Amino acid sequence: MERLVTDQSPEAIAEASVVYNMFVEGVLAETGYFSFYQALETAGIMPGLLEGIGNLKKDESRHIGYGTFLLQRLICEHPHLFDFVAAKMQELTPLSLRLNEEGIAGREVSAFGGDSVEVMNFTLKQLSVRMDILARARGKKIEEIYRFSDSELGVL
Repeated sequence: MERLVTDQSPEAIAEASVVYNMFVEGVLAETGYFSFYQALETAGIMPGLLEGIGNLKKDESRHIGYGTFLLQRLICEHPHLFDFVAAKMQELTPLSLRLNEEGIAGREVSAFGGDSVEVMNFTLKQLSVRMDILARARGKKIEEIYRFSDSELGVL
């Protein structure tokens, strides 16, 4: 993000959005909310906290939707950025998997009681969904990007 103070190039903006909107919010935070929400829901406890996490998930989805819209617009305007974005996501993927593995190391369930395989599968799905959404911008005209619905941008 600091780079954006002096560099507002499409590449710098794309990198910042990939790291923050796609990876931090779209993969790591979403996986954490998923795990926490599932554990509370399964246990049938803390309904107020469960509702709060549901609201956080909705808010995060708007941030993710903004990031996917921004990246789709950048990809549409600068087609070479799709490969740049895909490479950055591939670079970050092992980190997300390692963070999950460290969080559940030696346990059959996560710290929040969630099934570790289910949590890992959710992470992989989030990575895949983010790239599928971004791939829709390839070959599109900017007018088409503006017509995408919230659900097509990943907003709940």
